[in-house]
Amino acid sequence: MKKIALGFAAALALSLAALTAPASAAPSALPAPGLTDIAHPAVTKAYVERRVIRRGPRCTVRKIVRRGPYGRRVVTTKRVCY
Repeated sequence: MKKIALGFAAALALSLAALTAPASAAPSALPAPGLTDIAHPAVTKAYVERRVIRRGPRCTVRKIVRRGPYGRRVVTTKRVCY
């Protein structure tokens, strides 16, 4: 019980400290001079997509769970290709 009360007190103290601390990492309302949101054509980000070409049928193994005799679970695996 004592540890729980101490934990609540620590959480309360940290939350109050976070509310009273100055927001130094808050974003500024105006951008820095010389910087704009529009990227220069020579300095654009390159997006690289990984493409995997799969040829032939794709097969997976699915587990089929059903009830067998006496209500027991019977697990069988079946290969499914598409």
